[in-house]
Amino acid sequence: MSIFQNPCDWKGTLALIGAFRAYLLDSECAPSTARAYGADLTQFASILARHCKIPWEGDEQAAFAALAQRAAGAKVAPPANSLTERLLEVSKGDLEAYLQALRDPQLEYSPLTIRRKFDSVRSFYRWACAQRLTSANKGDLLPRIPTVTAQPQAVVEAELRKLSECILGEDIRAVRDRAILAIFVETGVRLTELTALDNRDFSGGKLQVGRTTAHSREFDLSPSTIELLRQHQARQSPPFEDDAPLFRNKHGSRLSPRGVRRRFERYAKDAGLVSKVTPRGLRNLRRVLDFKSGVSLRGLRQRQGVTALDSLNLRLLVAASPSSVPVPAPASCVPIAVPPPRPSQSSSPYGRATPLRR
Repeated sequence: MSIFQNPCDWKGTLALIGAFRAYLLDSECAPSTARAYGADLTQFASILARHCKIPWEGDEQAAFAALAQRAAGAKVAPPANSLTERLLEVSKGDLEAYLQALRDPQLEYSPLTIRRKFDSVRSFYRWACAQRLTSANKGDLLPRIPTVTAQPQAVVEAELRKLSECILGEDIRAVRDRAILAIFVETGVRLTELTALDNRDFSGGKLQVGRTTAHSREFDLSPSTIELLRQHQARQSPPFEDDAPLFRNKHGSRLSPRGVRRRFERYAKDAGLVSKVTPRGLRNLRRVLDFKSGVSLRGLRQRQGVTALDSLNLRLLVAASPSSVPVPAPASCVPIAVPPPRPSQSSSPYGRATPLRR
């Protein structure tokens, strides 16, 4: 189907961008991705119109119709001062002006966000070149944004003390959040592993993490953390059940990773901390403390359930994490071998295994 037969009707954008968005949807692209590409390109077109002093309210439908007639072989002159034509015949100076506009301090775009917007523009021009709307791929004129590798960060122990002092009260949320903080600091588990915990994973003073994964391991918790978890379980509603989530939200369902991040961001704000206190930072703090206490690299990999942990990252973490306040000792960790999945009893005609129904 021609791109001119069914351009995506999207209010507030050019028909040419709508045609590209329709192409993305026809290519089984996720609707959210197509909307994001369309939003990036609409912003690019508005910046281009402002830079070239082209009115956005021009007759762009006529320009798109003329583009369709030229694609069919007719010799039709494009309308004067058309943003659609300018979008296809963009110059290197226009793209440099686009980059300067994205670097406006008021927008507060990170280098990763600018690179994502550049990727949207490059994809558009690759499509336009493949459709023979342009003589060359104008995306090649975009300047390259250097990749910025973020240095690993860990929560400083003084920040941890201020954070723990802000989690006050004996209500169910305060007890739950103190238990979560204690588990993070003592074990260094991932955020997704913590939110996936069930009540049955905590038994006899031991915490089993990643029960169904290849990184399943068991921690011996300290008495203070055990008491916090028991207090938390005693306040659960509905009553305690083995297969129920260990940490729940106010609606009684499983606490999400996003909910944990928001809670700790609020505590960090209440504590007056400038830097963000994230679950990743707490996980890195456990790495730093274990590394300083002499735990081997192999032992750290077993404790944290990772295979790609090198000494360089650990040394960078140690250099950026001064030690001043004592924190709880690490919980002893024992890796648990996960049994392999049961083989399927039947297979599909295409050779793929069909899982058993349970």
